[in-house]
Amino acid sequence: MPVVIDAGTDNQQLLADDEYLGMRHQRLSGEAYFAYIDRFVAAVEKLFPKSLLHFEDFGRGTAAQILDKYQDRILTFKELASSRWLVFWARLTFLDSRLLSSVS
Repeated sequence: MPVVIDAGTDNQQLLADDEYLGMRHQRLSGEAYFAYIDRFVAAVEKLFPKSLLHFEDFGRGTAAQILDKYQDRILTFKELASSRWLVFWARLTFLDSRLLSSVS
C-alpha cells in the first residue's frame, strides 16, 4: 500500500495556493522531522507488524539515518539496489507459499 509522508513545504507559492493539497506548514526538519517519522513507523509497526517500508525519494543523508535507526526493528530499504532484493524476496515468498499450500 503506497503511503506519502507529507512533512510540509518551504515553497511559499504552494502554501499560498488554495488548490495545494499538502500540509500547510513549513517543512519539518531536524528533531521535529525525525519525531514525525518515529510516529509513522510506530503506527506501521502497530497496525501492520509484518510490513515492509520502502523509503523512496528521501535525501541520501536523511534516508541513511532512517534506515540505520529502523533496520533492526522493521523490514525496510531505500530505492534501486535494494529493489532487486525486494523482487527476489517477493518471488521466494510466493514460491514458499505455493509449496506450503501444495503440501497441506
